[in-house]
Amino acid sequence: MSINWKAILPSIFGTLSAIGGVAANGKIAALNSAAQTAVKAAVTKVDGGIDKLVSAYNTFETNNEVVAEAITGTVGVLKGLGLTVPDISTIEIHVKAAIADLAGILVPVTSTVATTPVAAATEQTTTPAS
Repeated sequence: MSINWKAILPSIFGTLSAIGGVAANGKIAALNSAAQTAVKAAVTKVDGGIDKLVSAYNTFETNNEVVAEAITGTVGVLKGLGLTVPDISTIEIHVKAAIADLAGILVPVTSTVATTPVAAATEQTTTPAS
């Protein structure tokens, strides 16, 4: 009796992929949650935190006090939970997202996008060729 591996392997790989996806979602959720907590804490810890949050939203710079504090806080939260701390560029991605989320909630974002009215479409008639 032989096993038809071609029939079995796709279902095995599909199952492993689903399990890996769930594990990745858990890690991403933990990083997002840690970054959100760290940004909120940084805003309250730093003098003029809201203004520096807006500044970090407009121009992300690691020397911004809120950003620096949020990165350090994210690492601290992850270590406190006993999780493996990823490289700093991964943490920065989650801090940027958390800053955008928090800035969108706390600070009304004004837009200076100029709008130009679009002309109404006109119906063109064509004359059949002779």
